[in-house]
Order: sequence, then C-alpha cells, then structure tokens
Amino acid sequence: MAMAQETGDKLYWGSVISSQSNVVSPTPAPRSPADPVPQAPALWIETTAYGLLHLLLREGRAEMADQVAAWLTHQGSFQGGFRSTQDTVIALDALSAYWIASHTAEDRGLNVTISSQGRNGFKSHVLQLSNHQAQGVEEELQFSLGSKINVKVGGNSKGTLKVLRTYNVLDMQNTTCQDLQIEVTVQGHVEYTMAAEEDYKDYYDYENQGDSESLGFAGDDPGALSRPVTPLQLFEGRRSRRRREVPKVAEEQEARVQYTVCIWRNGKVGLSGMAIADITLLSGFHALRADLEKLTSLSDRYVSHFETEGPHVLLYFDSVPTSRECVGFGAVQEVAVGLVQPASATLYDYYNPEHKCSVFYGAPTKSKLLSTLCSADVCQCAEGKCPRQRRALERGQMEEEGYRMKFACYYPRVDYGFQVKVLREDSRAAFRLFETSVVQVLHFSKDAQAAAGQTRNFLVRASCRLRLEPGKEYLIMGLDGTTHDLKGQPQYLLDSNSWIEEMPSERLCRSTRQRAACAQLRAFLQEYGTQGCQV
Repeated sequence: MAMAQETGDKLYWGSVISSQSNVVSPTPAPRSPADPVPQAPALWIETTAYGLLHLLLREGRAEMADQVAAWLTHQGSFQGGFRSTQDTVIALDALSAYWIASHTAEDRGLNVTISSQGRNGFKSHVLQLSNHQAQGVEEELQFSLGSKINVKVGGNSKGTLKVLRTYNVLDMQNTTCQDLQIEVTVQGHVEYTMAAEEDYKDYYDYENQGDSESLGFAGDDPGALSRPVTPLQLFEGRRSRRRREVPKVAEEQEARVQYTVCIWRNGKVGLSGMAIADITLLSGFHALRADLEKLTSLSDRYVSHFETEGPHVLLYFDSVPTSRECVGFGAVQEVAVGLVQPASATLYDYYNPEHKCSVFYGAPTKSKLLSTLCSADVCQCAEGKCPRQRRALERGQMEEEGYRMKFACYYPRVDYGFQVKVLREDSRAAFRLFETSVVQVLHFSKDAQAAAGQTRNFLVRASCRLRLEPGKEYLIMGLDGTTHDLKGQPQYLLDSNSWIEEMPSERLCRSTRQRAACAQLRAFLQEYGTQGCQV
C-alpha cells in the first residue's frame, strides 16, 4: 500500500519513478475538473485493480477503496472497457467486488437534469435513477459540439457522467503512430477479374484527344471533320488498346507477391513487453507458411512466433528496434478479385494495445486509401465502377431520340440533375473533389435547398480517370448520396450511374453540323427542368 500514488482525491498504482526498468512515463493529473482525464496504460490499470481487490478482501479499508474505485472508474472508455482484454477483465472484477462490498439496501437515488442551449433552441433532459431499477439506469444523450452543457445533480448516491466528442472530417490524419512505426509494401503481380480491368482501363479516355479523334469524335473546332463510329471500329479500338497494355510475358508471371514488413520506434517511450504486428492480407491471398517458418527458425530469429487466422498474419517480436528493420514473406493469390480493397496493418504493444501504429497499404500500383465517404455516423462505399464522361454533343447517340430523358427517367432514374460550372479541383484522401457553382437546377430529390449560385461538391475515386476542367460547364445527373460536406450540404459521389456531359461552347453550336444537336440538348434542359419525368 505504501507504493500507492495520489492524484487529487484518487489513488492508483503506477510506475516507480526511481526504477531503471520503468518503461512508461507518469500520467499527469488534470489541471482542472473540466479537463479530460489522462489515459493510463494497461499495466497501471491492472495493478490498481489488484490493489483494489487487496483492499476489499484482505484489509477491508473502505475509504482507500473508494479512492481507488474512483480512479478506475475515470479510466474506463466511453463504451465501458479499458485498454486491453486482460486489464478490462481484472478491472471489472475489482469494480464488481467494490459494488458488492459497498451495496446497501436503503433507498438511494439521483435526480439529474442536463440542459443545453443549442442552435435548435433550449433542450433539457431529466433523469431519475435509483438503486431499485432493474434496467434503464444508463442513457445516451447527444448535443451539438460547442454548446454549453449544464448539469444539475441531486440525491444521495453516486453516478458516472461520460462525455465523448465526435468530429466529422473528410481527410482523417493518422494519430496512432506517435512512437511505434510500421510499413508494409507489396511487390509482384496481382490478377484482376475482367470486369475490374474494364473498369480501370477500358472506358473512354476523353483527355486523350488523339484517341477521341481517331474514333471519330469532333473536337471543339467547328471546322474539324467528324466521322461516325461503327461498332466494329469501337471493338477494334478497345482490342488494340488491350494489346498495347498487356505485358509481353504474361504467361510467365505468377500470381504471387512478396510482403515486406518494416518496424521501428522513435525511442522516446519503451515497450512494456512483446510487440505484435497484425497484418491483414489483400483479398484473395494467403501467406506461404514455409516463408513464415523460416523467420522463426533462422539463427537470427527475427520473429519469435507467428500465427495465421483467416486473412490475418500475426508476427510476434520480442522487441522493437530503434532503427528500421524489415522481414519478408511470400503470399499466393488463390482467386482473382475485382476491386482489391486496401488492407490494414497494426503494430502494438502486447500488454498495452493502446500503444500502437495502424496504417493502410495497397496492392501494387493501386491506392492505399480506403474509398469511403463518411459524415456523422454514416459511411458510403465508393468502390463501384468508375463514371464515364460524355463529350459535348457526343456522336453515336444523337440519332437515338430522347436518350438523355431515358437515362434520367427510366434507367437508372436519377435523383438530381444540375447544370454546373466547375470552380476548382482538389485532392481529398482517396478522392478528387470538384467544387462547382450551380448554374441551373433541373431536378432534385433530397437537396431541396439547391439553387442557382450555390456551391455543390462532386467527388470521384482517385483511381478513376474522370477529370472536370475548371471554368467549363457540365450537365451532371445521378443518384443522391448519404453524406454531407463540412458545411452540411449534400455531396455527390460520381460513379457508373452518373451522367456527366460537357456543355458545348457557343462557338461549337454555331457550326452547321452541330446546330441540331445543340437544339436537342436545349430542348432536353427546358423539358426536364420544367416538367421533369412524365412517367
């Protein structure tokens, strides 16, 4: 008991300051009651839990037990756990023993009033809690970030109030790798399904003027000759492009990759023991067991132990060096997949999993960023097929009457239709963001506040080739998303169910060859903007 340390009115057992083997720095006390409680490592929580059990079962010192239980309660996470499975089990066991020892049959209760003045007016919640309630003694309330929360408590019992702040950001920074570092790279050949190859490579690349003109599309020059594209020409163009992009010795390539895992630490904070590298393999791969066994059997003994469980490979390291050291193993692809999602890798302290570094890595030549859009607690998957941009007055469909209206009203039947002017392009995590100004609202479903002059953001996966040129106008139609931008406005993800058409210039529409097509486009904008879908 003499080694107990005091912080305010609480007691805990942590590191011994004079010990040479101390591997974790002392946890500072909060400067005021409003400050967040500093997070103690798992070793301190487990030691303090054993101390609480000793006070209750051996010494019966209730006053000290109250102080220790208060410290443990403050260290719990918002969900109720602690740092790792081991210290959580011991801490909950100790707190359960404390509750049994301090339980009384007399009536105890709390009257809690929580109020806040937010953007939607005054909100107040009254909670009446008692020790005779079988359930309902825990409630979760939500308030706008930045609003002042007033808490009024009355009664003759104790309770716990936890506050969790949540932030919505598009580009999340990695805050886990403060001391530990891990890097995973993959080299080799990855087989993709035909649908994925088509998605990544074989849709029209309209940025390449040579390709578009060779297929018969007119540029923005009224005097340029344009030829209609036959289905045979289109097929030959795609086949020749595939031939150019296929490796010369494809049959000699194996569906095998080489993983290289590098770990190190900055040396500021030590480890409490063994470290584990948890590597999630790419979809469709499994690790070669012979390579993993070599890592544990060689004289250098880079890895003390390994485990494989499903797509996970666990590498156990006795220590993490201060200089960069790498190990490698092979993996074989069992099945060709479509869109290979990036995978995660985590290096963490075995006895203190909160001390970790988590990163993402991708397949060779693919992005390592996950293509998901998130706002609040809603995420939208963005790993579908890439969108196709239609050039101004694209030939081949002009002869088909009402092809724009069929796309908008029948298949896929869009939720919105805007004529926009692109203001700028920006890179955001795994996406390209196009900020636009609305020129004309043709149709809307959820976005009831859309109006001319407002800005709307359109996003596309960074791996797609779509580029919208700033200063140009486009007709964009598609399906509503489930996420919003930082201003609370709906943001739109462009995919294969989106219509993206460059608006023709006035100079192009003055040409004799394009007058009919321009008139057809203007008629669609007028009809769809005023009457919508007449179905």
